[in-house]
Amino acid sequence: MVLAIAGLAGGALAFFVREPFVPPASDLINYRTWETFTGLALGALIGLCLGVVSGYFQGSTKHMTKGALLGGIIGAAAGAVGISFGNVLYGITGIRFLGWAIMGGVIGLAEGAVGMSWKRAYYGLIGGILGGALGGFLFDVVATVFGPTLVSMQRVEQAEVGTIPRAIGFSMTGLGIGLLIGVVEAIARKAWVRLVLGRNEGKDWPIDAAQTFLGRAEDAHVPLRGDLNVAPFHACIRKEGPGWMIYDMQTPIGIAVNGQPTRQAVLNHGDTFQVGTHTLQFMLKGAPAPVPAATYTPNPTPQQTQAFPTPHTLNPTVQQPPIPHAPSPRPQLVATSGPLAGQSFPIRGAIEVGRESGPIPLGFDAQVSRRHARIEATPQGIQVTDLGSTNGTQVNGVPIQSQIAKPGETITIGHTTFRVE
Repeated sequence: MVLAIAGLAGGALAFFVREPFVPPASDLINYRTWETFTGLALGALIGLCLGVVSGYFQGSTKHMTKGALLGGIIGAAAGAVGISFGNVLYGITGIRFLGWAIMGGVIGLAEGAVGMSWKRAYYGLIGGILGGALGGFLFDVVATVFGPTLVSMQRVEQAEVGTIPRAIGFSMTGLGIGLLIGVVEAIARKAWVRLVLGRNEGKDWPIDAAQTFLGRAEDAHVPLRGDLNVAPFHACIRKEGPGWMIYDMQTPIGIAVNGQPTRQAVLNHGDTFQVGTHTLQFMLKGAPAPVPAATYTPNPTPQQTQAFPTPHTLNPTVQQPPIPHAPSPRPQLVATSGPLAGQSFPIRGAIEVGRESGPIPLGFDAQVSRRHARIEATPQGIQVTDLGSTNGTQVNGVPIQSQIAKPGETITIGHTTFRVE
């Protein structure tokens, strides 16, 4: 409903900004120019309002700024193209709403991109097409109903009859895009997390990215603000096979699932987990209503941060081997730059790192390929092998194909540099 109000506000604002400058209908050249810029303003303001609200619900000023810029810029282009294309189709078929549907779809696509997910962008595209078509349809209906009355009142050969239809059509386009984006997303989403204890209680975040990161960073999919004990990228939720897993990103305080400290666990519908002072609940569409969430707040002792009990699993009766009570293994990578700065990542065996793979959360970095590099612990150090990434992998600032990085040397992947320890 909030997105619908934001879209309505954007459409109405576009009408009030552009309507005072409408030229006479008889001045065809200036009228066409005015229409193009009006479509631009309509798309920009609807996209801007939707982007700001969507970014606000993502939880940070960075998301709001990104939403406003993406929504405004792409929406402006969509509005100008859509209204021009609508005029062409209207001249051929007499059906105006087809062009408006295209305009709405591209605006919705821009709004969906704010959520950093192709799936969300797809939902926005569908909602935008339906909302834009609704606005264009109402424009034609209202023009047909009010046109004869306005012509008779103005008593000129080519009277301007579009004021009332534009006011209603622009407003309903924005409202429809916002409303239907929300409806389509609500219908299509399969998993989400809800904050049940902490700042902004009751807020939901969809789990629709390949890797969903939770943490203090503004780039995190689920930003958890107000607790300095929460790492910039503290935990990650991934879909693995038929189920969902949550992983702690090797942070000092770790995470807890259903009150039990752990480094990783399977998430079932209704499970609660703690990240610092924040308690969240994992939800699945179509599952039975979960029991009320617990309000356990972890306060780990130094011993608890060194070792964690058996992870929570889909079948709790099956005993899992305990995690050894031992100091952090060597070697490890310590991030020295970027949002991960200060976090350490022990290297156990061979792993792949990239934007959508591996235990090191690099999904925020567009310079990192989906499968970027392979890292393996060896007696001599860390074997680094580039996997044909777009921007390459560096050891001590030098691009490499495959090389051993010894303790004290650095590995750079995208915007992040790690020191080998």
